Amino acid sequence: MKKLAKKALIAGAVIGVGAFALNEYLQSSVRSELDKQIRKAAPFAHVQYQNFELQLPDRIQISGIRIIPKSPNIGNFSLDDLSISIRDDDSLFLLKRLLGLGRGHAPDELEVEIDNFSLSLEEFPQYKSMLIQLNQHLSRQMTPFCGDTHFIGPKQLKDLGYDPLVMDLNFNYSFNPWEETLELGFDAELDNSNSTRTQIKLLNIPALNQSLSASMMRPSIELISIHYEDNGYTQKVNEYCAEKSQLSIEEFITRETSRPNKDYAMMWGFIPGDNLMQAYTQFMQEPQRVNLRVEPSPNFDWMTLPAYPPEKWPETLNVTLTVNDEPVTSLDFELAELDQLLAAAEPTPPKPSVFETGVPPKPEPPAAKPAPKYIQIDKRRIREYEGMEMRIYSPSGKTREGIFTGMSGNNAKLLQQKFGGSFEMSVSLFGVEKIEVAVPAK
Repeated sequence: MKKLAKKALIAGAVIGVGAFALNEYLQSSVRSELDKQIRKAAPFAHVQYQNFELQLPDRIQISGIRIIPKSPNIGNFSLDDLSISIRDDDSLFLLKRLLGLGRGHAPDELEVEIDNFSLSLEEFPQYKSMLIQLNQHLSRQMTPFCGDTHFIGPKQLKDLGYDPLVMDLNFNYSFNPWEETLELGFDAELDNSNSTRTQIKLLNIPALNQSLSASMMRPSIELISIHYEDNGYTQKVNEYCAEKSQLSIEEFITRETSRPNKDYAMMWGFIPGDNLMQAYTQFMQEPQRVNLRVEPSPNFDWMTLPAYPPEKWPETLNVTLTVNDEPVTSLDFELAELDQLLAAAEPTPPKPSVFETGVPPKPEPPAAKPAPKYIQIDKRRIREYEGMEMRIYSPSGKTREGIFTGMSGNNAKLLQQKFGGSFEMSVSLFGVEKIEVAVPAK
């Protein structure tokens, strides 16, 4: 019995020493590989760290990180005292990657935490130059937002006590091979400012060990969720900008929530409707939280979204919005036509006469060609009109217009030119009211 106990004790000691030796070997090997990767990055950035810990089986912790990029376009920029934690559900994935033992497949779950990410926008001269140019342009069009500036830039953030910006970041994903879903997450929390949590859920993802470009060519998005929590940032901005604008806080909020439509068009790219404006006013008065959820039907094809009128996008994508936990009942808005708004904001000066310039006026340009005429065609003969401009009228009154490029089953394919590019949409011919094609006007 004593001999058996002695053998067990010896075996336990051997196992313990072996486990300790293995752990030390892995720690040393992974650290060596990490140092090797840092040396490879030397032409692009100076990287150093203070502490490294391999927490078997699934976590790596690196702290005291300092990164100084080597780029003349960034200026004197550095990241100091970072802490990075990486966790995955595959105990061999991180070891194989860091020890260079092959690529392996991506784990079903991965999480990266970055703590104490500190960033000073003062160290980005190009960013400051861009803000100066934007301010100069907008100042000719509208009343500045904050004193003499339209943007909260490096100087304003410094005045507000946010220089540098200190934040904690979290990136994560979770893949379910049985349901073929992939959930992505990104969280950002700024000290004494605000926090944002973003979640995206994708459907029909068969695997992660294949090329994502092949399996996610046209992913089906089940959910996009954005949660914003204000922790004093907006209140500080309101107080600061009201003082810079020589207004009370109430007067400042009133000014910002009752601007002309052209101002919102230039600032946001769209003109909010009454309900959105009420929600914006409520948030400016009591900045707490905003929740935005996009939950389209599982079969929705995002490539067809530009074919819908913008005012129908919230309904089409099943968008819901709450401000301070109060639902916004109707997300009415209008996309901005900036060129027209800017032209209206700056009246065109009268043309000088020939007596003022001594130069005779240039001849008027030739008249534009008359618009083409549209004629109705027989739906059964639609294939004969490939390559022609076509209009398809649905029973609901909607009109789809574009270059007819052919048929796909019972759907006509129309090529449209929009937003500086082209895209092809598919229009079902079931129950269409009529089809017209363009013919040159005589």
